Amino acid sequence: MTIQSVKDKLDGGYLVVLWPDPETGDVNKLHVPNSPRNGDYQMVQAWIAEGNTPDPADPAPAASTPPLTAEELASQMIADGTMTQGKIDALKAAR
Repeated sequence: MTIQSVKDKLDGGYLVVLWPDPETGDVNKLHVPNSPRNGDYQMVQAWIAEGNTPDPADPAPAASTPPLTAEELASQMIADGTMTQGKIDALKAAR
Protein backbone atom coordinates (compact mmCIF):
# COMPACT_ATOMS: atom_id res chain seq x y z
CA MET A 1 0.00 0.00 0.00
CA THR A 2 1.40 3.35 -1.02
CA ILE A 3 0.03 6.56 0.44
CA GLN A 4 -1.09 9.23 -2.02
CA SER A 5 -2.36 11.76 0.53
CA VAL A 6 -3.20 12.12 4.21
CA LYS A 7 -5.62 14.55 5.79
CA ASP A 8 -5.91 15.25 9.50
CA LYS A 9 -9.30 14.63 11.08
CA LEU A 10 -10.70 16.66 13.96
CA ASP A 11 -10.79 13.54 16.16
CA GLY A 12 -7.01 13.15 15.90
CA GLY A 13 -7.14 10.42 13.27
CA TYR A 14 -6.46 10.60 9.55
CA LEU A 15 -8.20 10.20 6.22
CA VAL A 16 -5.75 8.35 3.99
CA VAL A 17 -5.97 7.98 0.21
CA LEU A 18 -3.83 5.24 -1.26
CA TRP A 19 -2.47 5.23 -4.81
CA PRO A 20 -4.62 3.24 -7.23
CA ASP A 21 -4.08 -0.50 -7.21
CA PRO A 22 -1.96 -1.24 -10.31
CA GLU A 23 -4.01 -4.34 -11.16
CA THR A 24 -7.56 -3.06 -10.57
CA GLY A 25 -7.18 0.73 -10.64
CA ASP A 26 -9.18 0.92 -7.40
CA VAL A 27 -8.47 3.85 -5.11
CA ASN A 28 -8.78 3.03 -1.42
CA LYS A 29 -9.66 5.51 1.29
CA LEU A 30 -8.96 4.65 4.90
CA HIS A 31 -10.34 6.30 8.01
CA VAL A 32 -7.49 5.74 10.43
CA PRO A 33 -8.21 6.16 14.14
CA ASN A 34 -5.91 7.94 16.55
CA SER A 35 -4.63 4.66 17.95
CA PRO A 36 -0.86 3.99 18.08
CA ARG A 37 -1.46 0.22 18.13
CA ASN A 38 -3.38 0.36 14.82
CA GLY A 39 -1.28 -0.82 11.85
CA ASP A 40 -2.68 1.84 9.51
CA TYR A 41 -1.92 4.52 12.11
CA GLN A 42 1.67 3.24 12.27
CA MET A 43 1.86 3.40 8.45
CA VAL A 44 0.79 7.06 8.55
CA GLN A 45 3.32 7.84 11.27
CA ALA A 46 6.09 6.27 9.15
CA TRP A 47 4.92 8.35 6.17
CA ILE A 48 5.13 11.50 8.32
CA ALA A 49 8.58 10.46 9.61
CA GLU A 50 9.75 10.36 5.98
CA GLY A 51 9.13 14.13 5.84
CA ASN A 52 5.56 14.18 4.55
CA THR A 53 2.91 16.47 6.02
CA PRO A 54 -0.80 15.70 6.31
CA ASP A 55 -3.25 18.22 4.92
CA PRO A 56 -5.08 20.18 7.63
CA ALA A 57 -8.45 18.98 8.85
CA ASP A 58 -11.63 20.54 7.52
CA PRO A 59 -13.05 23.12 9.95
CA ALA A 60 -15.73 21.95 12.33
CA PRO A 61 -19.24 22.70 11.09
CA ALA A 62 -20.74 25.85 12.54
CA ALA A 63 -23.14 25.32 15.38
CA SER A 64 -26.69 25.59 14.21
CA THR A 65 -28.88 28.33 15.62
CA PRO A 66 -31.88 26.98 17.49
CA PRO A 67 -35.24 27.96 16.03
CA LEU A 68 -37.03 30.97 17.46
CA THR A 69 -39.81 30.43 19.95
CA ALA A 70 -43.25 31.78 19.01
CA GLU A 71 -42.72 34.70 21.40
CA GLU A 72 -39.30 35.51 19.92
CA LEU A 73 -40.68 35.37 16.40
CA ALA A 74 -43.61 37.61 17.34
CA SER A 75 -41.25 40.16 18.93
CA GLN A 76 -39.02 40.12 15.86
CA MET A 77 -42.00 40.59 13.51
CA ILE A 78 -43.31 43.51 15.58
CA ALA A 79 -39.83 45.07 15.64
CA ASP A 80 -39.37 44.86 11.86
CA GLY A 81 -42.94 46.02 11.15
CA THR A 82 -44.11 42.76 9.57
CA MET A 83 -46.88 42.32 12.16
CA THR A 84 -48.65 44.40 14.75
CA GLN A 85 -49.39 43.32 18.28
CA GLY A 86 -53.08 43.42 17.41
CA LYS A 87 -52.65 40.94 14.53
CA ILE A 88 -50.57 38.64 16.73
CA ASP A 89 -53.21 38.77 19.46
CA ALA A 90 -55.88 37.95 16.88
CA LEU A 91 -53.88 34.95 15.65
CA LYS A 92 -53.42 33.71 19.22
CA ALA A 93 -57.15 34.05 19.86
CA ALA A 94 -57.96 32.09 16.69
CA ARG A 95 -55.95 29.07 17.85
